[in-house]
Amino acid sequence: MASTFPGFPKSLPVFLQDLAANNTKDWFESHRDSYVQAYLEPATAFVTAIAPLLAEWDAGIRAEAKLNGSVRRIHRDTRFSKDKRPYHARLHLIFWQGKKPTGAPGFHFLIGPDHMGLGAGFWAFDKAELERYRDALGRPKTAAALVSAIQNATSDGYRLDPPALKRPPAGYDTADPDLIRQKGLVVRCDAPLPAALFDSGAVSHVRDRFEPLVPLHRWIVENVTG
Repeated sequence: MASTFPGFPKSLPVFLQDLAANNTKDWFESHRDSYVQAYLEPATAFVTAIAPLLAEWDAGIRAEAKLNGSVRRIHRDTRFSKDKRPYHARLHLIFWQGKKPTGAPGFHFLIGPDHMGLGAGFWAFDKAELERYRDALGRPKTAAALVSAIQNATSDGYRLDPPALKRPPAGYDTADPDLIRQKGLVVRCDAPLPAALFDSGAVSHVRDRFEPLVPLHRWIVENVTG
């Protein structure tokens, strides 16, 4: 299926650079037109364009072309943070499998002022999910499938986030000493902004960069979240 998305505008990283340097409500409100034209409208168009390609991997992957759907809010939640800057100086898109974008496995795509980021996985399992994850590591074939999925991603330039725990949890000492210490699973990478993002190859470029992450996504869905 050919994409009709023309690419992100080159004004997007310029807007993000300016926002990073002027991260105030007054500046943002005076540049709201730039936010809509360079950020919001292209973001929703990109989500619409890539949705059918992601559905080829799994019809359950959700791509919602709206704010608080696949397009994450540019506003920061500063209630419990010492950092009171009101805005994220980046575009963040999520394609997830579950009830809501947060608290579900999915694919992530970010554009910053001078870089892009891609990743997949599940940031933090809840109690029941963590138990299912650890049980899955106790099954040799299932654990081997996870190792293979991670290797598939890391061989393509992604890195696995380090374990959350310093030592294995009690009762799981025979499982993989690194994976058993995880409380979520995320692989990610960062790269300079490629020219492909700013022309008609944007959708296929991101789709191709997501493809090595599909085995990990499927493993999490099949063995942890259902």
